[in-house]
Amino acid sequence: MPLPEKAFEYLPYARLALKKTEGWMHYYDFEHAKKDEDVNDEVRSKVSERLQSLSVTFEISIARVVRATGPNWYQVVLDIQAGS
Repeated sequence: MPLPEKAFEYLPYARLALKKTEGWMHYYDFEHAKKDEDVNDEVRSKVSERLQSLSVTFEISIARVVRATGPNWYQVVLDIQAGS
C-alpha cells in the first residue's frame, strides 16, 4: 500500500486484493510515540485489532521503524502474512 497516510483506512480493500488462500501485505504507517513508548508495538496492536475485526487470519512477521519523520513521529513498516 503506497500511501501510508491512508493505509489503515484501506486495510479491508488490501485484504480483498490478495489471493483467496493467502498473501502478503507490506503496510506502512506514520505513528507518534513518546521516548519511552515502543512505536512498533503501537502500530502492531492497531493493525492487529483492525484485522481481527475483519476476521482475517494473519501473522505479522516484521515490524520496524523505517525513519523518523519529525520530533517523536516515525514511519513504521509491517510485513503481514494473511491467510483465509
